[in-house]
Amino acid sequence: MQMRIPALAVALALAGCASQRTAAPEPDITAAFPNQTVAGGEGSNPDVRYYVQRTAYSFVRVERLEPGAAPNDAPPACKPDATALKEKLGAIVARGALFGDRPLYTGAELDALLPPLIEALGRARPDEDIAIASSARRGQLGRYLGLSTNSARVFVRGGQFNYIAGLVQYGFEQEVRVSGYLRPFTPGARQAPLDKFTELDGAGLARPDAARKDWLSFALPGCAVAQPAAVAPAAAAPAPTPPAPPAVAPRAVDASAAPRPVPAQPAAAPAAPAATDADRIEQRLRTLDRLRERKLISDEEYRDKRRAILDGL
Repeated sequence: MQMRIPALAVALALAGCASQRTAAPEPDITAAFPNQTVAGGEGSNPDVRYYVQRTAYSFVRVERLEPGAAPNDAPPACKPDATALKEKLGAIVARGALFGDRPLYTGAELDALLPPLIEALGRARPDEDIAIASSARRGQLGRYLGLSTNSARVFVRGGQFNYIAGLVQYGFEQEVRVSGYLRPFTPGARQAPLDKFTELDGAGLARPDAARKDWLSFALPGCAVAQPAAVAPAAAAPAPTPPAPPAVAPRAVDASAAPRPVPAQPAAAPAAPAATDADRIEQRLRTLDRLRERKLISDEEYRDKRRAILDGL
């Protein structure tokens, strides 16, 4: 303990001068360990369709739409306003992070992230999501604490830009230095939050699901969805006055010509029953199997979740 306090004091003193120094380029943190193989990282993900941008610790990629999710909007027919989009993403605050409330992204981080993200928004089809990850040294102590990453799943639906957080300012550099393992930068998911301890918030941002603290949305700047123009009902033309019917002489009623009974119409076939939960439960079990195969959950978590799904039958 006596050795750590002076070290922390030195770090704090140096941090005060950090803003006056020119930022060094992002180092390859594995270069100091030539005998170690950094495993993990983005890993092998069969849902990935292509990368728009990929660097050592950041990426923007297009993935297959999550199972069971409704289709997203078609690619916007306009170019999103980069300045307004940066303002919206820059307004996101991480609450409950290691150092209290703090902006989720740095300005330099957004400057690097926005061009490939805007390109991806213009290319992703309705059956595709966008996964992003960006890394930076955050705050005055970031130079000494190491790199941390934000990952997320983003998509546009109904003209709303949706942001589902995955990893939130996850400090991975020290973990790599010690273990040689780089945790996959997993994006968020519609089904359940990945980080249950951090809350995202921000001025002018909405929550599509009030129970989800990791999911925010806002109108996509510069790419509002065109709504079909409302068509006013045409004024009804005045009905023409029908001509008077010609006079018809009354005729005798034939009592034998009684009205024939109308045969009963067959009852309408019952509507096809709504799909049961079997398909949805099967899909959830398949998704659970995939998570275990990728070692994103432990065997115990797999058994507990599988039991919970089957109990819902």
